[in-house]
Amino acid sequence: MIKSLSKRGFLALFFMIASCVTVNLYFPITEAEQAARSIVQEVMTPPENASSPEASSYNLQSAPPERVTMVREGVRWWQNILIGLPRAEAASGLNVRTPVIDHLRTRLHDRYHKLKPFFQSGALGFSRDGLIAIRDMGRVPLVKRVIIRQLVAEENKERNALYKEIARANNHPDWESEIRTTFAKVWIEEAPKGFWYQNEAGQWVSKE
Repeated sequence: MIKSLSKRGFLALFFMIASCVTVNLYFPITEAEQAARSIVQEVMTPPENASSPEASSYNLQSAPPERVTMVREGVRWWQNILIGLPRAEAASGLNVRTPVIDHLRTRLHDRYHKLKPFFQSGALGFSRDGLIAIRDMGRVPLVKRVIIRQLVAEENKERNALYKEIARANNHPDWESEIRTTFAKVWIEEAPKGFWYQNEAGQWVSKE
C-alpha cells in the first residue's frame, strides 16, 4: 500500500514538473521580443513622425482630448484592417492588436512625450520590472511634482494592463510574467543614450 501511494505521488510530481517545463519552453521568446520592440518603437516615435490621415479632415488642435484619442484609435484600427499589421507584428505570431491593446498603445505613446523631458533630466528611469520610477525628485521643479507623480502612476497602471492584455489576447494568462520581462529588456535597449535604468541588481545606471 505504501509503495503504491509512493508511486502515485511520484507520477503526480513528474507530470506537474513536466507541465511547468512545457509552459516555459512553449513561450515564444523571439516572437515576443519582436512584438515588444515594435510596440516600444511605436511609443517612442516623435509625434510629428506619427501623423495619420485624420489630421487633414479633422481639426485635432481644437478638439477635446477624449475626441482626439477616439479619432486616432478609430483611424489606426481601420488602417490595420485595410492594410494589415506591421511586418514585425505579423511575423511574431502574437496577437498584439485588439481594441484594448490599441487603446493602451495610443495612451502610452501620447504620455511618453510628456514624460520624455523628465527621462532626459534623470528624474525618471526605467525600472527592471517593465515599469518606470521616479529616480530623483530633486530634478523635478516643485510646481511639477504633483503632475509627475500622477503621470508615473498612470503610466505604470497602463503598462501593467498592456502586459496582462497581451497575455490574455493570446489565450495564455500565464505568459504575463514572461511578457513583462521581455518588455523590461526592450524598453531599456530602445531607450536613448543618457536615460537611466535599473540593472539586474536594482542599481540605477545611465545608458551609454
